[in-house]
Amino acid sequence: MDSTTVAAFLAVDLLLVLTPGADWAYAIAAGLRACGPASLRACGTGRSSPRSPG
Repeated sequence: MDSTTVAAFLAVDLLLVLTPGADWAYAIAAGLRACGPASLRACGTGRSSPRSPG
């Protein structure tokens, strides 16, 4: 088998694996909805944001 063919296959395969699908888009959208643009700094830090009661 030609090495350029294998390299091209691996490149396309890697791009398909790294491309987020609908489930990732839903997870990202749900995370942004929960944290909101105003509280993105506090979203990943474990601190309570203005939108969450705890």
